[in-house]
Amino acid sequence: MRRARPRLPAGWEPGAEPPAAEPSPSRVGPGSGPPYARARPSSPPPPSWGAVARRPCAVSRWPGCWRCRSPCSWPQGPRRRRSARRGAWCGAPGCRRASFCRSAISTCRPSTRRAKTSPARPQVLLPDLEFYVNLGDWPLEHRKVNETPGPLPIISWCGSLDSRDVILPTYDITHSTLEALRGVTNDLLSIQGNTGPSWINKTEKAFFRGRDSREERLQLVQLSKENPQLLDAGITGYFFFQEKEKELGKAKLIGFFDFFKYKYQVNVDGTVAAYRYPYLMLGDSLVLKQDSPYYEHFYMALKPWKHYIPIKRNLSDLLEKVEWAKENDEEAEKIAKEGQVTARDLLQPHRLYCYYYRVLQKYAERQLSKPEIRDGMELVPQPDDSASLCQCHRKRPLRQEL
Repeated sequence: MRRARPRLPAGWEPGAEPPAAEPSPSRVGPGSGPPYARARPSSPPPPSWGAVARRPCAVSRWPGCWRCRSPCSWPQGPRRRRSARRGAWCGAPGCRRASFCRSAISTCRPSTRRAKTSPARPQVLLPDLEFYVNLGDWPLEHRKVNETPGPLPIISWCGSLDSRDVILPTYDITHSTLEALRGVTNDLLSIQGNTGPSWINKTEKAFFRGRDSREERLQLVQLSKENPQLLDAGITGYFFFQEKEKELGKAKLIGFFDFFKYKYQVNVDGTVAAYRYPYLMLGDSLVLKQDSPYYEHFYMALKPWKHYIPIKRNLSDLLEKVEWAKENDEEAEKIAKEGQVTARDLLQPHRLYCYYYRVLQKYAERQLSKPEIRDGMELVPQPDDSASLCQCHRKRPLRQEL
C-alpha cells in the first residue's frame, strides 16, 4: 500500500510539538502515533518529538533517526523514502538499522561501514581473498584429493556429482537479487507476485518452453506431439540441433509469467542445471524435475516427493507422473505449495547475502598465503562513501582494500 508522505507545517521549529495526526485504520492501530513513526512490535518505542527534532529533510521533511536522534543531512532528501517506511533507523555506528521495506528482507547489526548500494542491503567486512572464478556454465575441477597435482578451489555457479568446485549462487540469481524490480525482467520477487490463476483454474497439462540445449528437450517435444492432452512442450530456438527444426517445429516465445497458467512445470537440464529451476519453484505450479548430476547451491535442501516430483533422466516416466498428479490433485497441490514455501525461504535476498559471506569467510580461513597485489593486476574501482545514497555519518574505512 502506498503511504502518503508526511508534511510538516510551514514555520515549524525544531523541538516544537507537531500537530496531532489523524490516525488511519489502514496504517495505524488504536493508540498509535503518526503513521510515519510506527515501529514493529519488537522495536523500542520512538522517543518524544522534542527529543528527536532536528533540521527536517528538504524533501521528505523527516527530522531524523528516531532511535539515535541523528539528523538527516542529505540536502536532496533520503531516497530510501521510495521503499522504507518513515521511522526506520538510520544505520549510524551504534544504531542498528532495520529495513522496513515491503518485502522485509533484512535487519542489519551495527557496522563500522554503511551499505554503499541500497539501504536494505547490509554490508560486512571480509578478509582479503585471492581465488579463481569460473565464468562458464560447466564445473571445471574433476581431480581427486589424492591426485598430483591436487584439485584447485575454483568457484563456479553450478556443481556436479563428479566435480569439486566451490558453488556460489548463479549469476542469474545474484543479478536478480541485486537488481530486483529495477534492471531485470524476471526477478525472484516479481515471480512471486505473478503466479497465474489459482490452482483450480490452471490448465491440467505439463508445460515446457526452452532452447534445444539438451537432447532430452527434443524428446520432450516429441512426447508432446504424441500426447497433447498431457503435455505442451516446444523449442523456441535451435542452436545445437538445427537439423531437427523442420521435424519438430519452432514454438513461439511466451512470457515467463504465463508458464504458471499450467498446473505442472517440466524442468529439464540445459547444458548444465537449468537455471530456470528456482523461478519455477517460486511459482505455485507443481514442478516435475529431471534427475540430474548437476546442482545449484540450494538443491540439497529440496526433497523429492515433498517439494517436487522427480522424473527419470530419460523422461520415460514423465507421462506416468503427469497422470498421477491429475489423479491425485490434492496431493499434487500440497507438494507444489510446500515447494513454493521452501523456495521462497531459501531464496530470500538476505539468505543469498549470508551464503556469499559464509562461503568467502570459510575460504579465507583455509587460505594459506596472504593475497598480494602483483604486476599485471587490474584495479577495479570501487565506490567510496561519497557515492552512497546518504551522506550521514561518514567515516573512513578501517583499512585499505585490495
